[in-house]
Amino acid sequence: MTSIPVVPGFTRTRTACAPDPPRFMRVLETLLSGGQPVRFRAPGWSMYPTIRDGDAITVVPLGPSPVRVGDVVLYRKGPAAIAHRVIGVRPAGFVMRGDAARTCDGPIEPAQVLGRVSAIERNGRTVHLDRMGPAWSRTIAYALRLAREARSSAARIVDRMSEKGT
Repeated sequence: MTSIPVVPGFTRTRTACAPDPPRFMRVLETLLSGGQPVRFRAPGWSMYPTIRDGDAITVVPLGPSPVRVGDVVLYRKGPAAIAHRVIGVRPAGFVMRGDAARTCDGPIEPAQVLGRVSAIERNGRTVHLDRMGPAWSRTIAYALRLAREARSSAARIVDRMSEKGT
């Protein structure tokens, strides 16, 4: 088994990850464009529950397989690298959304995609997303969308009940 390089650029503090974005992006792009997988700790909660703050994710180059609905990909947005799920494929690019987000990201072009998240490590356990296949990825994306819609509906009901004083 080959060793996957750990991408430098994040320093962990008690409260947050403080990235060195230019260095992180240079190393990330160099390794992925050279066909190498990369592994780093993902900051943030936008992909909760799939990816949690501080989980180690492995990103692999896209290779010959196309990006599909349900895939979790890493893409460049300005100086940042963002890992979000593909929820739509359009002729001009992709529609992305974090699993915990209520709204979609702006459309992204295929050239912005850096790689595909293949594995997530948490508490000594590894989940291999690349072994699930596209049908499972789409099913997970659909289930997460239903859960998000149920949360939104429940929040609206609670708000209405609070307004009425019940």
